[in-house]
Amino acid sequence: MADVSGTFTVDGNSDEITFKHSRDASPGIYVHFDTNGGGTFGGGTIQLQFKNSDGVFKDFAGAAYTDDTDKLVSVPRNTTIRAVLSGSTSPSIYWQLTDFLSKAQ
Repeated sequence: MADVSGTFTVDGNSDEITFKHSRDASPGIYVHFDTNGGGTFGGGTIQLQFKNSDGVFKDFAGAAYTDDTDKLVSVPRNTTIRAVLSGSTSPSIYWQLTDFLSKAQ
């Protein structure tokens, strides 16, 4: 199964993950950000990013989050992504990025 997870306690980057599913079309990645009831985004924003063909990370349009989120985001096969937290003060956010097809197969 392809997924990565962790907890943001300061601004920074999540682990990177590359989705290498066997089908040509991907329903996408499952994105989960959770303050676990007692945590906080600390005024910050989590932005999903993808690595372009030049190896540079770029923002996904419309994929910035400031609250608990469960969402399916469409991405092409063999795309490397990460989540980036910025602008926060004392955050506590659990994050998980999962290849949707790896869950379905």
